[in-house]
Amino acid sequence: IIEEQKEKKIVQAEEEAKEEKKEDKPKTTEDKVKQAVYNAVGEKSSEKKDRINLLKVNDHMGTDEEGDKLVFVKINGDMVLANRTAEREILLKAAKLFDEVFKIEEVSEISLRWLVPGTSGNEIDATYITITRETAEKIDWSKPEQIPELADEYKFLR
Repeated sequence: IIEEQKEKKIVQAEEEAKEEKKEDKPKTTEDKVKQAVYNAVGEKSSEKKDRINLLKVNDHMGTDEEGDKLVFVKINGDMVLANRTAEREILLKAAKLFDEVFKIEEVSEISLRWLVPGTSGNEIDATYITITRETAEKIDWSKPEQIPELADEYKFLR
Protein backbone atom coordinates (compact mmCIF):
# COMPACT_ATOMS: atom_id res chain seq x y z
CA ILE A 1 0.00 0.00 0.00
CA ILE A 2 2.82 2.41 0.85
CA GLU A 3 4.50 1.66 -2.48
CA GLU A 4 1.22 2.39 -4.32
CA GLN A 5 0.88 5.74 -2.54
CA LYS A 6 4.47 6.67 -3.44
CA GLU A 7 3.83 5.74 -7.07
CA LYS A 8 0.63 7.84 -7.15
CA LYS A 9 2.52 10.85 -5.73
CA ILE A 10 5.27 10.48 -8.34
CA VAL A 11 2.74 10.26 -11.18
CA GLN A 12 0.82 13.26 -9.80
CA ALA A 13 4.03 15.32 -9.51
CA GLU A 14 4.97 14.45 -13.11
CA GLU A 15 1.52 15.50 -14.35
CA GLU A 16 1.73 18.80 -12.45
CA ALA A 17 5.17 19.47 -13.97
CA LYS A 18 3.75 18.85 -17.46
CA GLU A 19 0.89 21.29 -16.79
CA GLU A 20 3.37 23.97 -15.63
CA LYS A 21 5.38 23.53 -18.83
CA LYS A 22 2.21 23.92 -20.92
CA GLU A 23 1.43 27.17 -19.09
CA ASP A 24 4.92 28.53 -19.90
CA LYS A 25 4.30 28.31 -23.65
CA PRO A 26 2.97 31.52 -25.18
CA LYS A 27 -0.71 31.13 -26.04
CA THR A 28 -1.62 34.16 -28.14
CA THR A 29 0.13 35.56 -31.20
CA GLU A 30 0.97 38.64 -29.12
CA ASP A 31 2.65 36.45 -26.48
CA LYS A 32 4.58 34.60 -29.20
CA VAL A 33 5.75 37.88 -30.77
CA LYS A 34 6.79 39.28 -27.39
CA GLN A 35 8.84 36.15 -26.67
CA ALA A 36 10.41 36.25 -30.15
CA VAL A 37 11.39 39.92 -29.71
CA TYR A 38 12.96 39.20 -26.32
CA ASN A 39 14.81 36.19 -27.75
CA ALA A 40 16.16 38.32 -30.60
CA VAL A 41 17.12 41.58 -28.88
CA GLY A 42 16.80 41.02 -25.14
CA GLU A 43 14.26 42.24 -22.60
CA LYS A 44 15.91 45.54 -21.62
CA SER A 45 17.62 48.39 -23.47
CA SER A 46 20.97 49.89 -22.45
CA GLU A 47 18.88 52.47 -20.58
CA LYS A 48 17.23 49.63 -18.58
CA LYS A 49 13.85 50.21 -20.25
CA ASP A 50 11.63 47.37 -21.38
CA ARG A 51 12.76 46.58 -24.93
CA ILE A 52 9.17 46.65 -26.19
CA ASN A 53 7.76 50.18 -26.05
CA LEU A 54 4.55 49.21 -27.87
CA LEU A 55 3.23 46.00 -29.40
CA LYS A 56 0.06 45.60 -31.45
CA VAL A 57 -1.08 42.46 -33.23
CA ASN A 58 -4.07 42.89 -35.53
CA ASP A 59 -5.92 40.76 -38.05
CA HIS A 60 -4.45 41.53 -41.47
CA MET A 61 -7.35 42.50 -43.70
CA GLY A 62 -5.14 42.82 -46.79
CA THR A 63 -4.54 39.10 -47.30
CA ASP A 64 -6.66 36.16 -48.38
CA GLU A 65 -5.33 33.91 -45.63
CA GLU A 66 -7.65 33.67 -42.64
CA GLY A 67 -5.80 34.25 -39.39
CA ASP A 68 -2.98 36.32 -40.90
CA LYS A 69 -1.63 38.86 -38.44
CA LEU A 70 -0.12 42.30 -38.88
CA VAL A 71 2.43 43.11 -36.17
CA PHE A 72 3.41 46.62 -35.16
CA VAL A 73 6.26 46.85 -32.67
CA LYS A 74 8.03 49.89 -31.31
CA ILE A 75 11.44 49.04 -29.82
CA ASN A 76 13.44 50.91 -27.20
CA GLY A 77 16.91 50.78 -28.71
CA ASP A 78 20.30 51.17 -27.11
CA MET A 79 22.37 54.31 -26.77
CA VAL A 80 24.50 54.68 -29.90
CA LEU A 81 27.02 57.49 -30.10
CA ALA A 82 27.44 57.97 -33.85
CA ASN A 83 24.86 57.99 -36.64
CA ARG A 84 27.15 55.91 -38.80
CA THR A 85 27.17 53.02 -36.35
CA ALA A 86 23.55 53.58 -35.29
CA GLU A 87 22.08 52.39 -38.58
CA ARG A 88 24.38 49.36 -38.68
CA GLU A 89 23.55 48.38 -35.08
CA ILE A 90 19.83 48.80 -35.68
CA LEU A 91 19.97 46.70 -38.86
CA LEU A 92 21.87 43.90 -37.09
CA LYS A 93 19.30 43.73 -34.30
CA ALA A 94 16.33 44.25 -36.62
CA ALA A 95 17.48 41.30 -38.75
CA LYS A 96 17.47 39.06 -35.66
CA LEU A 97 14.06 40.38 -34.67
CA PHE A 98 12.47 39.88 -38.11
CA ASP A 99 13.99 36.41 -38.40
CA GLU A 100 12.54 35.36 -35.03
CA VAL A 101 9.10 36.92 -35.49
CA PHE A 102 8.60 35.51 -39.00
CA LYS A 103 9.03 32.02 -37.50
CA ILE A 104 5.52 32.57 -36.13
CA GLU A 105 3.34 31.08 -38.84
CA GLU A 106 0.40 33.47 -38.60
CA VAL A 107 2.51 36.65 -38.89
CA SER A 108 2.20 38.00 -42.44
CA GLU A 109 3.65 41.50 -42.00
CA ILE A 110 5.78 43.36 -39.46
CA SER A 111 6.11 47.11 -39.07
CA LEU A 112 8.99 48.06 -36.81
CA ARG A 113 9.78 51.47 -35.32
CA TRP A 114 13.15 51.66 -33.62
CA LEU A 115 13.64 54.36 -31.00
CA VAL A 116 16.96 55.51 -29.58
CA PRO A 117 17.58 57.51 -26.40
CA GLY A 118 17.81 61.25 -26.95
CA THR A 119 20.06 63.64 -25.06
CA SER A 120 17.28 64.90 -22.78
CA GLY A 121 16.00 61.44 -21.83
CA ASN A 122 13.29 61.30 -24.50
CA GLU A 123 13.17 58.72 -27.28
CA ILE A 124 13.91 59.66 -30.89
CA ASP A 125 12.61 57.76 -33.91
CA ALA A 126 15.64 56.26 -35.62
CA THR A 127 14.29 53.74 -38.11
CA TYR A 128 11.00 52.59 -39.59
CA ILE A 129 10.88 49.26 -41.44
CA THR A 130 7.96 47.28 -42.87
CA ILE A 131 8.47 43.79 -44.26
CA THR A 132 5.86 41.33 -45.52
CA ARG A 133 6.30 37.57 -45.30
CA GLU A 134 6.75 37.44 -49.08
CA THR A 135 9.63 39.92 -48.87
CA ALA A 136 11.07 38.22 -45.78
CA GLU A 137 11.47 35.00 -47.75
CA LYS A 138 13.88 36.84 -50.09
CA ILE A 139 16.10 38.25 -47.31
CA ASP A 140 19.17 36.49 -45.97
CA TRP A 141 18.99 37.58 -42.31
CA SER A 142 22.73 36.98 -41.90
CA LYS A 143 23.20 39.93 -44.30
CA PRO A 144 21.27 42.77 -42.62
CA GLU A 145 22.71 45.31 -45.07
CA GLN A 146 20.10 43.94 -47.55
CA ILE A 147 17.21 45.25 -45.48
CA PRO A 148 17.19 48.88 -46.75
CA GLU A 149 17.02 47.82 -50.40
CA LEU A 150 14.67 44.82 -50.00
CA ALA A 151 12.24 45.99 -47.28
CA ASP A 152 8.75 46.96 -48.37
CA GLU A 153 9.33 50.25 -46.56
CA TYR A 154 12.55 51.55 -45.02
CA LYS A 155 13.40 54.91 -43.49
CA PHE A 156 16.49 55.74 -41.45
CA LEU A 157 15.44 58.90 -39.67
CA ARG A 158 18.51 59.98 -37.73
